[in-house]
Amino acid sequence: MSASSSSSQRHFRKSVHCRDESLLIQRAGSSKLGSRCYSCLKSRRTATTESNNHNSNNNDAPNGCTRGISYETIIAEAHTCIGHGSSEGAFHEEWDAQLLVKSGLSADGSQIVIFCPKFLDPCLDDPDELDTAFRYVLLNMDSIVRQEQYIFVYCVLGLDWTHPQLSHMVRLAYDILPKMYAKHLQHFYILHATTAFRMSMWTFWASLSERLWSKIVYVDTLEDLCEQIHPNDPTSQAELQRRFPQLVLRSDASRIGKEPPVAFGVAIEQLSDNFGIDYMDKTTGRWFRRLPPSLICLCEVMEREGADEDFTGLFGAESERLFSVIDCIDEGRPLGRDIPMHVLWCALKLFLDCLPTPLFSYEAVEQVQQSDITAADKSAHREFLANLLQRQLLQEASHTALYVATFLHTLCKNAQRKDQQKTILTYHLAAWTFAPAFLRPLRPTKESVEAWPTAVALIETFLRCAEDPELWPSGS
Repeated sequence: MSASSSSSQRHFRKSVHCRDESLLIQRAGSSKLGSRCYSCLKSRRTATTESNNHNSNNNDAPNGCTRGISYETIIAEAHTCIGHGSSEGAFHEEWDAQLLVKSGLSADGSQIVIFCPKFLDPCLDDPDELDTAFRYVLLNMDSIVRQEQYIFVYCVLGLDWTHPQLSHMVRLAYDILPKMYAKHLQHFYILHATTAFRMSMWTFWASLSERLWSKIVYVDTLEDLCEQIHPNDPTSQAELQRRFPQLVLRSDASRIGKEPPVAFGVAIEQLSDNFGIDYMDKTTGRWFRRLPPSLICLCEVMEREGADEDFTGLFGAESERLFSVIDCIDEGRPLGRDIPMHVLWCALKLFLDCLPTPLFSYEAVEQVQQSDITAADKSAHREFLANLLQRQLLQEASHTALYVATFLHTLCKNAQRKDQQKTILTYHLAAWTFAPAFLRPLRPTKESVEAWPTAVALIETFLRCAEDPELWPSGS
């Protein structure tokens, strides 16, 4: 889809933040789009009216509806945003690892939900993105609230809630949320609250119900929070703490006088233990255990933005922009908007190449050297890979290697499908570029240099067959 077409689609999309829906028609930019928008809005108003009439006789109805927008309407529209990869209008997949994180059950059986709105920072000036994020949060919360009791953990990380778009969405959320949200809520924990945030909360005192207000609990440290949710259970406390985004862990470390955790140049096992994310990739439908969150954010943004078209600029990234991205990766901060894709390619290669050990371990190159595998023997490649991924590697390294391989596989496949005279990203080119991330010698030798073409061919086979079930560990 062309840039102009994509832009028109974004402008045409319905937005819950608009006080006057007629503005959407003006933003559509043409009489044709305006006509379509008008028809869509007319249908929407009809559906909303019917929904509101239904709610008027429902004990679980929202506190009220703002300007004709009902909770049910937004949930219905949010379902149309479920997708993956570069699907137009789909929710950002990395939000599952950053914005709203389901984190298991508490000691009393309540679902724990961690909310980190700081990750909305990059889209504060994009009303459409905020609209999409709003729908994402409501849709995911709806699936929880309708079924079970829950604990909500709000992480205060300095987001400016006085921003007009955010304050309007908070007001809208309160107006439309059904009573089941307060009814099923067990505790509303606010982590790392500042004095300014506590004062701003008092501005909502008159509008919050007594039931909700009585469930708000301020907590100063993660240790205290985990102790309250899992009393006298160190194992569950450690597991819950791992579920928090790195940015929250850094904030907590600074508060208690510890060294904030970083991600660049840290072993996969340590990254997984500290803040690894159990993540389902919607493109492949696969579950990955304890992935480094920075890796998820990089890869999902690149897939969504069609980064295969910018692969050849990988080694020409501007240093200033590259260092800015590296800082975000290192500290777990949200990536900025409008970052050139070739800069993200370079950052991804640096992140993987700077791991203390390659994903397949240093011994993998020695095994290739000592075997009779040739560059052309694809069957031997697959047998070698299956044995390595299923029997030799730790789960963290195996799943990270498979995640990177499926990401590269997807982008190579997308590049092949595009109507262009020359495919910019190929399996062979990707293998030559990223082979050192998977396997490399601890110290280069004559033997390792001679075995390198075979090693690259092995990685190319891995990228081509990354989704084949025979390579995956059981239970993946």
